Amino acid sequence: MNRIINFVLLFFIIFSSITNAQPTGRIKGKVIDKTTKQPVFGAGIQLLNTKLGTVTDENGIYIIENIPENIYKIKVSFLSYNPLIEPDIRIIRGKTTDVHEIELIPSPIITNDVIVSSGFFDDQKDIPVSHYDYTREEIVRAPGAMGDIFRAVETLPGVSTSGGEFSSFSVRGDTPRDNIILIDNIPFNQVAHFSETGGNLEIQGGRMSIFSQGLIDKASFQSGGFSSKFGGKRASLLDLTLREGNKQSSTLSIAGDLTGGEFVYDGPALLIPETGILFSARIVDFSTVLKLIEDEGDGSSGFSDFILKTSSNINENNKISLLGLFSTEKHKRSQDHYFKGNDFLELELSEQTEDKTLFGINWRLLTGKSGFLSSSVYYCGLSQYQASGTIETDPIYDRKPSKDEITIKYPIYEYNLDEKQLGFKTDFTYNLSNQTILSAGFSAQKNISNTKIDLNQPDTLFIYNAGEPIDGKNYVVVSPLECNSSINKSRLEYAGYINTSYSPTDRICINTGLRYEFDNISNANLFSPRFSGSYKLDKITSINFSAGIYYQLPVLRQISYNYNNLSLKNEKSTQFIVGIDRYLADDIKLTIEGYYKILNDLVVEHNSNNNIANNSGKGYSYGTDISIIKKFVDNYYGQINYSYSKTGIKEKAGDSYFPSDFNQPHMFNILFGYQLNDNWFFSVKWKYATGRPADSYIINKNVFNNQNRMRFSKEIISRNTTRLSDFHSLNFRIDYRVQLSEHFAINAFLDIMNLYNRENQVYEIFEPTVGKTKFSSLSMLPTIGIKIEL
Repeated sequence: MNRIINFVLLFFIIFSSITNAQPTGRIKGKVIDKTTKQPVFGAGIQLLNTKLGTVTDENGIYIIENIPENIYKIKVSFLSYNPLIEPDIRIIRGKTTDVHEIELIPSPIITNDVIVSSGFFDDQKDIPVSHYDYTREEIVRAPGAMGDIFRAVETLPGVSTSGGEFSSFSVRGDTPRDNIILIDNIPFNQVAHFSETGGNLEIQGGRMSIFSQGLIDKASFQSGGFSSKFGGKRASLLDLTLREGNKQSSTLSIAGDLTGGEFVYDGPALLIPETGILFSARIVDFSTVLKLIEDEGDGSSGFSDFILKTSSNINENNKISLLGLFSTEKHKRSQDHYFKGNDFLELELSEQTEDKTLFGINWRLLTGKSGFLSSSVYYCGLSQYQASGTIETDPIYDRKPSKDEITIKYPIYEYNLDEKQLGFKTDFTYNLSNQTILSAGFSAQKNISNTKIDLNQPDTLFIYNAGEPIDGKNYVVVSPLECNSSINKSRLEYAGYINTSYSPTDRICINTGLRYEFDNISNANLFSPRFSGSYKLDKITSINFSAGIYYQLPVLRQISYNYNNLSLKNEKSTQFIVGIDRYLADDIKLTIEGYYKILNDLVVEHNSNNNIANNSGKGYSYGTDISIIKKFVDNYYGQINYSYSKTGIKEKAGDSYFPSDFNQPHMFNILFGYQLNDNWFFSVKWKYATGRPADSYIINKNVFNNQNRMRFSKEIISRNTTRLSDFHSLNFRIDYRVQLSEHFAINAFLDIMNLYNRENQVYEIFEPTVGKTKFSSLSMLPTIGIKIEL
């Protein structure tokens, strides 16, 4: 490990000694009205900390020439609009940086006491609560995230992840499946590799994002209180915008390490005018690394991701983008891997393959000077196969047995899933006046789930809830008759909404909305009123609030597990949020926010082996989030966040409340990043969180009453009444970039997760052969990356 780190540091030192003449590039971009998407003519464009600047033309276009190579911030200002600062604009010698459309927010009324918001923060009056934005550079430079947006958001208040081992996140005590994730306005939750449909990983989510570093251009995050435009989930909204291809200059990027490589093309379409293309191909195989660290016992794993996005300006009123995504993954652990491994008690055999597909078309039409129509058509697919079995070594040896001392039982369990979604959505926004904005929309989606479960022989469960075994046994036997199923199910979902944003003065904004939802399984007509607003106490302080009802559809996959689940209905969440924002400086913002949620009709399973669920669950959640965020100005940025939360769940009437699986009462983190010069950037993050809830249990010994076939069982006697140890971790990252010539640049980074190598408890693993529980934890993990840009 030390040799690798020393090599990278030496690499940085060598290239940092390279000197160049002061080369220049240029910027080209467009400024539009956020409400109407119309071009803004005459907006002032200033390159901060320089004397360079210009104004936009009648099409909202601006160009700045002869800019020295560096990272800049653009300030955009115009009468009757809030000023806006676009950070992290990288200028590359000899190339044109194509800045994505900058959207200015209108100031509703001009009075003698004008309220002007800071341009460093994207303050939108129609999103008054729980709103945070990440730029591409902030995502890439997040320490310990390895460029993964789903790990980067863990610094935000109220957000919990699994200490970097998993890429999924939970918000304010809810689960990862309760989050809305949009990719270029298209709902798509299959964003991680190596997820599973059962066990701990269903809760934790996958281990790696399908998006490599730098592909996400912007991430907008709301931890609750989102408007009537969005529905189907109750916890949070993460709206991701993929990078658009540069319409002016092309760049080829090639990256590689011991696990594989990536190729990226970012540039204009050669045969189609006014069209940019972004294409990324990544192939990863962990076999070489596992062999080098002598850990081949984990099995063989690999994945690939192919992403294509095109963006075309058809004319001044029409913009069309196409999105294609295909990801595949595989994992296998056979008896050969068992004999190559170091843990002779790890007896599980498994195989998993998974393919994810997304195709989408987005079309934006300017309908006039005061409105626009945004529409999307999409197809999403998920194909998954899982198989599991075991190696039996009876009697259990205190050593690794030989091949003639084991019995292979594989596959015991097989699972096939084929899911498809075909959808359409359209949103219309119209500026009725300087004070009132009207938006409305409609969406329709057809979901198809084909599920097949095969248990090839009776299976014994050594983890079970108290009271489940029959005939006095201390284990549960599941028969194929109880488990096997083959169910094809489809669901049609319809939704419509209307929302108004009204600002009678420059101090007040009130948002009202109503959402309607219907699906052909529950046949329920659901109406969700939403209400939010803000009041400016003075030029730097505002009070914000939100209230609303949110319905969450049961997972179609869970409905398909058992015919009894066809009667499941939507979960209901009633939410209240109130908070205060105050600017401590133009680039520093303090936010204090409290929330309370009432949860009804929660889907719960009362038995661990029959997959039957109902809506008998209830719950509550409340807490406070405190955040101080400093934007990337004067060469540094940072965050200090603290969250207190409490979430209680009960599975049926008469039960007591217990903490939800993701309830962590106290979370605290500090993030700091510093740009030393044009080449070097450093960032560090420290996070602390209360340990997650864990079940109380007893261990039953020799459950078969057979000394030659010794087995232990774990009998859960109460849910989430204890906790894992508290979590804390330090992450560190160094970035170095050098442009060696007009067409050749090198990017290198060292990203270290869990720098002081703390063994944080992520989840429990029970070993029935020895009756002991061990904890999954992620040790110090350095990631080294080198990318060549042509």
